[in-house]
Amino acid sequence: MKLSFSLRFLLVVFCLILTATSCRETSFVSVQPELEQQWIGRSYADLVDVYGAPEREVSDLMDGKILVYESGATRFYMNSDSFCYAVRSTKQREETKFSMPKSFALGGAIVGGLLTTSSIVELVLMFVAGGRSNK
Repeated sequence: MKLSFSLRFLLVVFCLILTATSCRETSFVSVQPELEQQWIGRSYADLVDVYGAPEREVSDLMDGKILVYESGATRFYMNSDSFCYAVRSTKQREETKFSMPKSFALGGAIVGGLLTTSSIVELVLMFVAGGRSNK
C-alpha cells in the first residue's frame, strides 16, 4: 500500500506531536520556599516598596506584626525591629516539566503502547523515502 505524500506527512507530524505531548507533566508547587529565601531578613520598607501597603496588619503576639496580602494567601511576619522573620503562603504556581519516559529510552511503548521507537523510525524513514517504490 502506497500512501500519498500529504498523508505520510500528516501521519509523521501527528506521531511527533503525540510523542511530545505525552512527555509533559504539569503540577502545582508552593511559592513559600521562594518567598522565604527572598524576604527573611529584609525590612518592612523593602516589602512595602515591592508589594505595596498590606491589606491588613495584625499582632504576632510577640511584639511584632503580621502583614497580610491578597486576602490572607501570603503573610509576612515582622519582628519588633521591622524585619521579616517568617513567611507563610498558600499560593502556588503551575510548573510544567518535560521528561522522556523510560519506555521510550529503552525502545518500548509510547503513548499507551501504540507506538514504539522502531515504529517511529519506520515512519520517519517511510516519509524520507518520499514514496519511492521498488520497481
